Amino acid sequence: MTESNSKIKSVEDVKALFSDFLREHFNFIEEKSFVVLKPKQFLGSENFAKTIAIVKGAKGDYVSAGKESHFRIPLQQEKAKELPSSYDEVHQMVMDLRNYVEKATEGILKKLVDLR
Repeated sequence: MTESNSKIKSVEDVKALFSDFLREHFNFIEEKSFVVLKPKQFLGSENFAKTIAIVKGAKGDYVSAGKESHFRIPLQQEKAKELPSSYDEVHQMVMDLRNYVEKATEGILKKLVDLR
């Protein structure tokens, strides 16, 4: 049931990694860049071993913090857009934006005139 992190984008993706039996042992909480799995009760060594194997397979880890101990699995981050690599690309982007703004402004002005 292990899976790389390349497909994990939500709590539902994390839940899908676990059997129904194991899923019932956790509260799943989506944070900014992780899904946190907080055990509802003591897991025992067998369930802990199964869980850590799944979590590690998804590039996650275990945070030991006493009663606040939990597992966490990172969410796939969206790749940032590549920056333009040349002056010509930047110039074209600026011109496209300028044209868009001019057209939008013309449309707004026309609507204002029609309101009179």
